[in-house]
Amino acid sequence: MPKHREYVGSHTRLIEELIVDGYVVKPEDLQRLDSTIKTCDLFGNEDSNATNCPIKYHAFIEDGSIRQFQSMDDLINYPNTSPEVVEGLRVERSANDDRKLEVELSTFGEIIIDVCGPPNVVEATVHALSRQLRALDQKYSWLVNHFVLGDRPRRLAILLLVQAMLMLVFSIAYYVYGLQVGVDVDPNVLPAGTVYYQRVEAAIQSDDLGEKLDVLLMGNLRGFMNVSDFFRIMRAIIVACLLAILILGAAIWISRHLKRYYPLSFFATGHQQEVLTRIEKKRDLWVTGIIIGFIVNITAGILIAILGG
Repeated sequence: MPKHREYVGSHTRLIEELIVDGYVVKPEDLQRLDSTIKTCDLFGNEDSNATNCPIKYHAFIEDGSIRQFQSMDDLINYPNTSPEVVEGLRVERSANDDRKLEVELSTFGEIIIDVCGPPNVVEATVHALSRQLRALDQKYSWLVNHFVLGDRPRRLAILLLVQAMLMLVFSIAYYVYGLQVGVDVDPNVLPAGTVYYQRVEAAIQSDDLGEKLDVLLMGNLRGFMNVSDFFRIMRAIIVACLLAILILGAAIWISRHLKRYYPLSFFATGHQQEVLTRIEKKRDLWVTGIIIGFIVNITAGILIAILGG
């Protein structure tokens, strides 16, 4: 977890960014955070500093606006319904002598703690907040972080999908071209592998002019493919491209669809408490049912294709 330390006069400023997979904040988490900020030693006694050091609550809303609340209770009681869903939060408290505390729960799943004050208090305050906020980490599995939340596999899948579509178009074009100009000849006259060079050697050593002429004519057929063989190969390529497009398209769609079930930031207050319950149920359904079934079917298809070939 990256830390940055700097000195502001006689005070120390410590910034810590918590590395989390994604966080979910519930009402009890907000209450504990509010209590910790109110009672931390950085500002002394809560009652004597409540007026001089008020706490500011800024919520980042889904529609791009920022809403300010007078207290954490107001935020907890906020309806939190679309399109005014809370996606991030910044809590600030400061005093006139450069003592400052800021906690930001960003919309991108980052948690940042920024504390400035006497050196002997800053460390303890950051440690207390860090320990509390670290509990919000959802600790998603490696597969989720890599294939659902990560952008690299999705970009690679999109690139492969584009290539498969281009190859499909070119394959169909070659197939149509073969229908127009392709012909079949007797496979026995087509030189295969090293057979041609053996025939050349025999023709050189032979005095038969007919054999020599056959070898010369056979040389013109080197690299020739019967159109029936060409069609068989192109059909296999077309089928492979269609399967690749189907698998990659399904994988991209599933990855994007699953992303909504693994939020980077989620405030389970108001109406969003019910939404979180539905998300968790659908997440289990997708992971245990559809995803595993999809992987099993694809694996079985690959094994059948390999063993059958």
